[in-house]
Amino acid sequence: MKNLIVVTLIASMMAATMLGGCASGNAGQGSGQEAAAQEQTQEPAAEEAEPAEDQAADAQPAAEAQEDVLEPAADTVTAGEEYPAFVFTGEDPYMQPIFTYFEENIKDMYPEADIFLPEFDIFREDDSDPEDIKVWGNFWVSKYNYRGTTLMAMSGGSYPGCMHLKADGDGYVVTSAEFVEDGTNYDDSLKKIFSDDELMAAFQASGDDMMDVRANTAHSYAEQTGLNIRAYQDYGWDPVQISPEDADFAMDLQYPDIAGTWSDADQSTKMEVTLPDSGSTFQFDITTAGADTTEDHYSIYATYEMGTQTFWYWDCWVNDEQSEDEAVGCLVVNEDNTITWNHGDGDAVVLVRAQ
Repeated sequence: MKNLIVVTLIASMMAATMLGGCASGNAGQGSGQEAAAQEQTQEPAAEEAEPAEDQAADAQPAAEAQEDVLEPAADTVTAGEEYPAFVFTGEDPYMQPIFTYFEENIKDMYPEADIFLPEFDIFREDDSDPEDIKVWGNFWVSKYNYRGTTLMAMSGGSYPGCMHLKADGDGYVVTSAEFVEDGTNYDDSLKKIFSDDELMAAFQASGDDMMDVRANTAHSYAEQTGLNIRAYQDYGWDPVQISPEDADFAMDLQYPDIAGTWSDADQSTKMEVTLPDSGSTFQFDITTAGADTTEDHYSIYATYEMGTQTFWYWDCWVNDEQSEDEAVGCLVVNEDNTITWNHGDGDAVVLVRAQ
């Protein structure tokens, strides 16, 4: 089964044909904290959709947040930078070859992003047959963009099942993979793979475990790379702190009050900002005057990055059409209460609140 969670801001549903018995379809990844086979996409809308029950449990409380002790990142991380690949550093010899399997067979089926992470919830391992070592678990993979101090989920999928491995030199290699199937084969494949009560119970509990699994994976990646990562964040949801035990770090979920009308100095650019009812995705409607009497209207849904007062977006609609030229950008809330709009290859625009 593949539970695809597409969290990029795309207007139409993305479909991908998957391998090894997985149906087509983290993100997060909406937060996508469920293990059942359901495809999820996020499309911009005038009103934000109600979260699923399991997602609502993962959403973080918003404005009454703790005191902000974060300092903005010294350098703004830009799109296109290359980051190290995740490497398993623990004692389990099977995790890295399983991740290699996903890198080689699954990774390219998702849209490009900065970082590809494994988020594995392992239920049981059986090495009694060295020619057919079995590892049962819920194998998530997620792609993130690294912005400020946050891993922002772009896409990902859930692959509950059993991985088969054998010795290969000094290590191990995956020989085959069994995944729970979607559709009419779901129940039969689920019972076949998780064939006893203990495995079935572990699978049923894995949806609740994934929030911690994802946080732990992000924390491990930050430690092995030295990147200043403080949280991961799903589209439309509050950031999830990856090191809650750190006494010197309190997450600030108090979003800036920027609702209303903004414009630049010569009134050639005007912006209306709408706050979300919940979560961290704001709506920006921007109108710019063209070289003649025409106007261009931009529809942007941007997600707040908690450490840098920045709203990031990876898609944009210009005059009701999706724009590739304007697909990457951000809006920065400055200390002087202005907002700087950085978009595509265009010049930065500074906007002030209308009086």
